[in-house]
Amino acid sequence: MLSVDLNDVVKYNRSRLDDPIVAALGDNRAYDVDHEEDHVWLRVLDVAAVLESRPFAVDGSLTLAVTDALGHTTGTYRLDVQEARGSVTRIADDADVAGSDVQLDVAELGALLIGSVSPVTLAAAGLVRAADPASVELLRAMLLPLGPRTASPTSDPPRVRRTA
Repeated sequence: MLSVDLNDVVKYNRSRLDDPIVAALGDNRAYDVDHEEDHVWLRVLDVAAVLESRPFAVDGSLTLAVTDALGHTTGTYRLDVQEARGSVTRIADDADVAGSDVQLDVAELGALLIGSVSPVTLAAAGLVRAADPASVELLRAMLLPLGPRTASPTSDPPRVRRTA
């Protein structure tokens, strides 16, 4: 896509977070992104309610230890998914790391629920922790059926500039 040098600047409005344009451009050293932003942040206040209100892609069970510096959602939660519906039980008022499959902060939980990042990526960054990597993979599989994600229509478009 960047092999023809007829344009120096391309403005690309309202792209999805997982937009295929990145793969289509190929060589990520051949362009610069001048502006990229989002205006979305999710603050979970009720872990059980938010998890029970969404569909899931695969059945399974996980215990999540959630930390929250403000104390609103700190706790250990059991998520059981059957036939795409989740049920959540709060099993402890603290984040019981030893008794959980996955440990994460409420900020990372919000990012996962928006769909802006995979739990596998957050685990690689040390923000989601699990003794067994299969637990992170199960969480990733459970969270798959999020709808299309787009940037805010009021956000400035990312600008791609040729560097070569």
